[in-house]
Amino acid sequence: MKALFLELAIFRANLPSQLWLRGFVLAVGLRIGLGSFAFGEELMVDSLAEFAALAKKDDQTITLVAGDYELGDFLTPEVIKRKRRRKDFPLIEFSGSNNTFNLDGVTIRYQTEIRSSLRPPAHQAEFVISGNNNTLTGLKILCRGEGHSPGGALIAIEGENNTLSKARLLCQGSYPYGYGDLFGKGGEEIVIRHRKESCLLITGDGTQIRGCHLVMRSFGHGIFLQKDVADVLIEGCKVEGQMRSTTEMLRERGTVAHEKKFRTVIRNREGKNRILPGYMKSLSEDAFRTYSEYHPNLVIRNCQATNMRGGFEIRCKDSATLENCSAVGCERGFWVSSGAVLKNCSGDTRFGPLLYTEGSGIDAELTLLPDKSSSIVHRIAAIHGKDHKISLKAHQGRQRVEAKPIELGFSSPPAGENMSGYGEKDSTGIILRNETQMPVIVGSKAKDCRIESQGPISKNKGKRIEIL
Repeated sequence: MKALFLELAIFRANLPSQLWLRGFVLAVGLRIGLGSFAFGEELMVDSLAEFAALAKKDDQTITLVAGDYELGDFLTPEVIKRKRRRKDFPLIEFSGSNNTFNLDGVTIRYQTEIRSSLRPPAHQAEFVISGNNNTLTGLKILCRGEGHSPGGALIAIEGENNTLSKARLLCQGSYPYGYGDLFGKGGEEIVIRHRKESCLLITGDGTQIRGCHLVMRSFGHGIFLQKDVADVLIEGCKVEGQMRSTTEMLRERGTVAHEKKFRTVIRNREGKNRILPGYMKSLSEDAFRTYSEYHPNLVIRNCQATNMRGGFEIRCKDSATLENCSAVGCERGFWVSSGAVLKNCSGDTRFGPLLYTEGSGIDAELTLLPDKSSSIVHRIAAIHGKDHKISLKAHQGRQRVEAKPIELGFSSPPAGENMSGYGEKDSTGIILRNETQMPVIVGSKAKDCRIESQGPISKNKGKRIEIL
């Protein structure tokens, strides 16, 4: 007890007066094993079991005491068996509404073999926010191990008007990891059937993701949207993966890639289904991705993608807005569709193109960073569609040294795979302003377009192309 009062004296000296009483009661309670205390609608808990129980209730402010929490201490093998029998597959479900969860200083350590032992169905998320009007701040989850499931996400936000802020997520555990999408993406055409693990799935209207940092060490997406979800804001977030050279992959012996003779789903530029040397592949999927056609009022602001397959693959058809976003070291930076607005965005072309377009009515302002390619890169951009306004700028006057073409009237390669070939595609009414010194190639299917370029027009097979 003497030690307790000494700790409280130190505690008192370092806390504002309005917080001291709460801390005093909590400290005493933790020492004598009472665990949690209510302050009206405010609660403080020190175990995941208590926290998970409260997450199913409404109208609370819940603080989980700072510290490290092993998920396996809460989800023991016996608990996992009971959950499996009753088909209760989320690890923790936030099914309550109108709650605030304070998780600053909390780290949840997650041994992913729990995922394997639970044996969930395909597409099952592990931490599920299914209630409405909740705010979670400071959540930190660190995955360890290579346990996997038939494919799912670490977190799914399913309810409406939920906010996740300042989360730190290390996503791990998929099969096979180390080859990106070379063996297939999970559809019918596969060489090896994946067991993917994405990080953050959004299907609830009004979701806000603020100031979150995702580290991908699994094959899957960073932040992705499904089910025509509306009014989503993603702001100040970072998603980072890992890159690997195809040359290194081809040196493997005795691995699953070697056993499959390095066969790929997509044909390469030589017309063969085989990995080609000299390219860089992300070991994950896309940092920011949409799946459905319509995501009204989607805004992505001040976000960064690093070393992912696609930085921003935003291919919905209803005017998504990307502002002050950057894609660095990705297989492709931005792949956007109808009505997309890109303001003050930037990216490099170290490992692949900066931009693919499709659809109609894109208004894009992009800065090309001057990094030198360290692998095979075929183009800066492939632009097709209708009535786009595309502006490509140099970064602070610094030009990319290696000349790679900006292509108007050309398609993206199959599945966006850089080692695959590509063709020409209809492009009408496009305005291209090229403030870089990169050359422009105009294909035969481009017509009624206008080009203003500081770089040379190296080929022009289009019709009625106005060059300024």
